[in-house]
Amino acid sequence: SRFACKHPVWANGLRQPLRVVLDRRNQISKKARVFQGPGQSLWLTTRPLVDTPENVELLVDDDWRPERVLARLAADYSCNELLVEAGSRLAGAFLEAGLVDEIVLYMAPSLLGHTGLGLLELKTIDKLANRLRLEIREVSQIGKDIRILAHPLATAG
Repeated sequence: SRFACKHPVWANGLRQPLRVVLDRRNQISKKARVFQGPGQSLWLTTRPLVDTPENVELLVDDDWRPERVLARLAADYSCNELLVEAGSRLAGAFLEAGLVDEIVLYMAPSLLGHTGLGLLELKTIDKLANRLRLEIREVSQIGKDIRILAHPLATAG
């Protein structure tokens, strides 16, 4: 492996995180901002790609289960902490797999209606009795937005 978290990149006196992109269908542009700037990036996909950016390592894998991705990042890159910024499907998969310690949710003072994208896709929650309960740890206002810090509780009900 070309990159490893145990050999961090420093820029302007700050340690730069390894940026990991999970992109099954190679939909992200090679020129995306996530691949720019100091530090290294890891692009996980199911399809081979030619001509990746210089600071990007490409991994091709068909196993996208969140626990498998985390195990690979831990074993191959010595990563022990992960910040997930994802769409509803991937965020929901990490949450349903029990791999989320903390949720940081930002709410803007606006409503999108029924055509807006959902926050989480949770396939195992089909009725109120199966709901995922949260412990709210902190609520604060940042500009006009609200920031909610919550921890998932282990049991439903």
